[in-house]
Amino acid sequence: MTGRRQATNGHSSDGPALDAVVIGGSQAGLAMAWHLARQKLRFVVLEAADELGRSWRSRWDSLRLFTPAQYAALPGMAFPAAADTYPTKDPVADYLRAYAAEFDLPVRLNARVTALRRVGDEFEASTSGGTVRARQVVVATGPFQTPFVPAPAQGLGTSVTQLHSADYRNPNALPDGPVLVVGGGNSGFQIAEELAGTRPVELSVGSAYPALPQRVLGRDLFHKAYVEYGRRWLYKHPSPWDFFETFEDVSGRDLSWFWRTWFFETWRLDQAIDSVTTVGDSLDVTIGNRGKAPMPVPLVVTRADGRTDTVTVPVEVWLGGAKKTDVKVAKEPAIKSIEIDPGRDFPDVDRDNQRWPR
Repeated sequence: MTGRRQATNGHSSDGPALDAVVIGGSQAGLAMAWHLARQKLRFVVLEAADELGRSWRSRWDSLRLFTPAQYAALPGMAFPAAADTYPTKDPVADYLRAYAAEFDLPVRLNARVTALRRVGDEFEASTSGGTVRARQVVVATGPFQTPFVPAPAQGLGTSVTQLHSADYRNPNALPDGPVLVVGGGNSGFQIAEELAGTRPVELSVGSAYPALPQRVLGRDLFHKAYVEYGRRWLYKHPSPWDFFETFEDVSGRDLSWFWRTWFFETWRLDQAIDSVTTVGDSLDVTIGNRGKAPMPVPLVVTRADGRTDTVTVPVEVWLGGAKKTDVKVAKEPAIKSIEIDPGRDFPDVDRDNQRWPR
């Protein structure tokens, strides 16, 4: 794919150098290209693959973004998905192709850069199709181009099946039996969760680190606080306390209970529906906090006619040390199910005890 802004002399050592060359045609490279185009600069995007979005399409089948769709867009073009949904990999790849086409960005496919050198006041990028000269270079290749396999893996016997996440597609890629997932990044957590549906799984991480459930503040306020944190500390060296202070400034709330739970302790989150009893024209739902981690409890009641009601138990219920609390729910219209956190926004350790009837 090429665009109308691509300079005809940009792919050889002859002729004037381009203003810029962008190496890598995924989200970072295309976003940079959009800004360069708005400045009416002469540039080209060099992409090694034969199509935009190839790196996304080649990942495991069930991959989902960890960012809500409304925050997953590149500049100038909304992501075509409903707010607060988490798109899968193929729509992301489709979006990148559509984005480049919408703005007629000058992308050169099958143009893997094999060398980059400075020559005088310019840069030369060598590709299989020739040399590109430019006054500025943006390297947007991403940090995870080469799969990393820990050295101890070499000492495992041949009876142990080993598969890197770059080669994983779905549970059928592995033989039956227990699985050890090594690495607690986004890939490790998502793959471990998928595999846990069909077999015993252990997830090995180097050290515990915090998860930040967005619903603690509400997604809009969470995003506002996160953006403000980036604005305050861009190109600086913030400490964890700077992060805490920014979120409390923006939200106007004392979040010390939250920082303690997710940053300084190793408490588990285990919210459960302990019992459901009939009391007159209501159901008395007893919710237990079986772990030590205090969090709000989003309780969703689904009626037989398809309607849903949501009752949120505030976190303050647990801060005084309570282990149980009761929520009254009207019996009519007839109730089909009651569930804690059906959207799985919080990292609860036992989903089986969060639904009634079981």
